[in-house]
Amino acid sequence: MFGPKLATDMEEVIREISTTGFQGIECGMRFIPLEQRDQLMETLAKYNLELAAIHYNYMNWREDPKGGIEGVRKEAAYMKNTANKNIMMSFMPQPGEDFDRLAEIFNEAALAAAEHGVALRYHNHLAEFGDGARFIYTMLEKAPALHFGYDLGWAKRAGFDPIKLLKMTGKRCNYCHLRDPKNEVAEAYTIEAMRAIGPFPEFGEGETDLKPIVDYVRTHFDEKGWAVVEHEGGAPDVQRYVKAKAVLDALLK
Repeated sequence: MFGPKLATDMEEVIREISTTGFQGIECGMRFIPLEQRDQLMETLAKYNLELAAIHYNYMNWREDPKGGIEGVRKEAAYMKNTANKNIMMSFMPQPGEDFDRLAEIFNEAALAAAEHGVALRYHNHLAEFGDGARFIYTMLEKAPALHFGYDLGWAKRAGFDPIKLLKMTGKRCNYCHLRDPKNEVAEAYTIEAMRAIGPFPEFGEGETDLKPIVDYVRTHFDEKGWAVVEHEGGAPDVQRYVKAKAVLDALLK
């Protein structure tokens, strides 16, 4: 939500976030490239916040997998010196694509991150759940070095039980995004379907039974785990996160 503003007014954004009660932020490398990362870490420390993860935005995994792997290695060389050694990555798998090949590529990228003690975490959207979530199952089976940072809201929108997803992944997932979608399920697993289903409600205003999800995360994630409330679109208003924190605090009681 704050990505573009974070790039242009870093300290003001971080100061605002520090008033919400949350412990840290996740941000995309497209907003804070490596040359600005020290400034980001210094500003976070000033306001007693942590960098939960950096999101590695690489679009050419099919065409240039070696470039993607080397990019992960560079990010990991930086992230190894942070408290939370997490790199998030996303992809848009296509129906009929060779998922075994992708698993091999992503596993190699995860191994490159692991050289620095950093976890490369796959972050899903909707497309991963097509064909009975075959993409997810393939990554679990054939990319053993890959970790996961699931978006549980998109899982629910795909008609996949978020707690089942966490259970079947086990210790390879101790990081997730929390959202509160309505009970509407997407009609397909495409980018068009993602757009057609519309924005997520504010956290606490949807139709998701959040309590069992929050309880599962609290009892199964280890001390290095993170649950990140995501507001992807809409106005960059910090009060949205103040309200989300109040909802989360009530669920944790």
